[in-house]
Amino acid sequence: MRFLNFIKTFFRTILLHSGFSLLTLLGLSIGIAMSLLVLIYVYYEANYDRHWENSESIYRVYSYGEIGEDKIRSAVTPLPLSDVLREQEGVATATRLVPGNRKLVSSDYLKSLESYFFYADTDFFDIFEMPFLLGEPENALKDSNSVVITFSAAQRLFGQRNPLGEKLTLENGLEYIVTAMVEDVPANSHMRFDFIGNWLQVENRMRKDRTLPQAGMLDNWLYLNSYTYFKSRDTAAPSEVLHQLSIDAVQKVDAQIVASFKEADQSPGRIYLNFGIQPIHDIHLYSQVDNEMGPVANPDYIAFFTAIAFFILLITAINFMNLTTAKASRRFKEVAVRKYFGAGRRFLVYQFLTEAVVYSFVALFVALVLVELLLPGFNTVFGIGMTSTGFIQQPDTIWILVITMLLGVLSGSYPALFFSGLKPHLAINGVMKVKKWGVVMRGLLVSFQVILSISLIVLSLGMYGQWRFLEDAPHGFDDQDAVVLEWGSMDREGLRNVKSELKSSEHVNAIGMAEYAPGDDPSVISFRSSGDSSQVVLLAVNYVDSGYFDAMDVTFVKGGVWEAETDSDKAQVVINAAAARFLGYDKNEQLTLELVGGRSTEEPYMYTVAGVIEDLAFAGVKEAVRPMIFLQESASNRAEHLIVGFNSGTLEKGVEELNRVWKNEVPDRAIKLKYLSEIKADFYSEERRFANIATMFSLLALVLTIFGKIGMAAFVVQYHQKHIFIRSLMAAPFIHLLEYGLRGYWVYILFGMAVGLPVSSFLLHVWLSGFELAYVPDWTTYLLPILVLCLTSALVAYFAGGREIKKEAYS
Repeated sequence: MRFLNFIKTFFRTILLHSGFSLLTLLGLSIGIAMSLLVLIYVYYEANYDRHWENSESIYRVYSYGEIGEDKIRSAVTPLPLSDVLREQEGVATATRLVPGNRKLVSSDYLKSLESYFFYADTDFFDIFEMPFLLGEPENALKDSNSVVITFSAAQRLFGQRNPLGEKLTLENGLEYIVTAMVEDVPANSHMRFDFIGNWLQVENRMRKDRTLPQAGMLDNWLYLNSYTYFKSRDTAAPSEVLHQLSIDAVQKVDAQIVASFKEADQSPGRIYLNFGIQPIHDIHLYSQVDNEMGPVANPDYIAFFTAIAFFILLITAINFMNLTTAKASRRFKEVAVRKYFGAGRRFLVYQFLTEAVVYSFVALFVALVLVELLLPGFNTVFGIGMTSTGFIQQPDTIWILVITMLLGVLSGSYPALFFSGLKPHLAINGVMKVKKWGVVMRGLLVSFQVILSISLIVLSLGMYGQWRFLEDAPHGFDDQDAVVLEWGSMDREGLRNVKSELKSSEHVNAIGMAEYAPGDDPSVISFRSSGDSSQVVLLAVNYVDSGYFDAMDVTFVKGGVWEAETDSDKAQVVINAAAARFLGYDKNEQLTLELVGGRSTEEPYMYTVAGVIEDLAFAGVKEAVRPMIFLQESASNRAEHLIVGFNSGTLEKGVEELNRVWKNEVPDRAIKLKYLSEIKADFYSEERRFANIATMFSLLALVLTIFGKIGMAAFVVQYHQKHIFIRSLMAAPFIHLLEYGLRGYWVYILFGMAVGLPVSSFLLHVWLSGFELAYVPDWTTYLLPILVLCLTSALVAYFAGGREIKKEAYS
């Protein structure tokens, strides 16, 4: 019965004080909703790859080692590794996942240029168990010409038709039969595929024709080109598997190194390769290797946003305390009457705690509605694919209810202690007065909110500043008035025809071909320098033509482009400044490089350096530029991209003409065009996304701080109510009453600003220290938050504080 009485009191209080009650409910609802959005996001990021069945038993093998002075840490591994892995006692099964190049895939109904065509061993779906919409997992990759496709790929190639048994033809001549259709890979997975073809067909083809360029990788322990996974047995410890794998695999690596260089009568120099393992659900947040299939996240951001979620809840609780006790005098007599009729302090504590908990659960209901309404926009603005269904379910629902209960208890703890400690006779006689320590406590809580608001606003401004700084930093190429066309075909005749037609265009300034465009992950091949033939170095390799350098508008710091393009393997090359520094190349020297890895014949491949270009930030300037070599594009190499640089101010017309030429020359192929400026912007998509998220939360913290200021202003006025009333009787002007009644309010606002500035500066510099290249924040980064907080504080003081002063002075 007591609980029902508490509930009735709760609803009666809401009706009697509807204005402040709705304000309190709104503050709680917004705080809970935004905290849930943050926690859903954290849940989304922290649960990458946990949707796989038995994900705790799935591991990925990575490669690490040294070649000369260069360190290797790569997600890709040699193809023979999986055979050794299967022999380990603690391994239940192992599989390889081999990425294919972007390719044209044809069905009997249409063609599609696909980016996510992978090859795998027959036991791939024994490790990665996923829902099959059509077909059976045990037969999915049984035959060498089997291919499994996702639902979205089936929609593209077959429409509403049943894809089972249909034939898919690849541009390299391979044919596959669709044996199963699976659901699309969830967005929070480190891998994404649309096709999984049986690797055996590719392997058989290369073993039959050893002249194929890729044939040398089949048994090569120094050729890193596949992702290797295994599922451990229930009783096996990963450390035991890793220990034995390191012994067996390294023996084979060392044997091949010795054999390879012994035949050439050369010293291998410093070459070392070993392997490590990663739990699959650690890859997205904690992987620190190259050649990942998808972008990885910074775990510091996840910790940052988790802290924000709990800070938001703390601010929400503080606001509830301030708003609940802001109109303390309105409930003094109610508490006094209850005490006169025998209500003990414990009873009153339970009453106010119950009210706070009920408030919290009503606010939770409103917050869940807000989450559903805001989540689509949240996903759109921040470029993610979250859903509440994956988060708000058992046992997560229990945690939401527990957190809401704790929020209610925390929010109601101070009001419960405050009201239950009142002296009933003082309240009845009308001499009950708010004590100074109550003002101090609320003031310090509001100061804390101000500090947090300043810190978040400064951090968000700093994140935007760093993002803009990175985008505007020199990248070694001009991204304005340039586009990149992706071809994705082995037959490059059509691409060459497009290039030939565009050369005569009045809008085109320069045009060039390249295997890799900015943003791609180029191949890395080992070379020897003529200056030190015992040292093997790793260089990123890009096959380009002479027009590439003009189209990218790069600057040569030494020499120039090669004199003539040739199919010869003894040709001139261009390197970037990072490679020149790495090789110790002096401007007055002549440098010759010998290809060590990737040779298809025993004849040495020698290259003369014709020129050195400024460092070209192929993946952005967040990290050091990788040493790169540019080899001549020829018929034996595959040009995947066409880079077109237009004359200044003609980009729009140039793109229109480009589309027209494309339709005339290759009408059966869809155009894949991207602006070079968009590619550069994508380098910093993570910085932009987190800056947007931080901005949203800084605005939220500002809104919640305004709620806190409203409660503080009302409470301070109540503290000075007697003096305000006396001054009003003496005809004091309203502005003087406002200044007198709210002087304590401004003390705590200014104190929060004074502390918030150094705290925010420290936090911003800690965050910026994680970048290799960082900007220096200017004074506007700190002035803007101060101006915003001063303005909002003044508006709250005038409207909320002034309203209360009018009630106390003139009522």
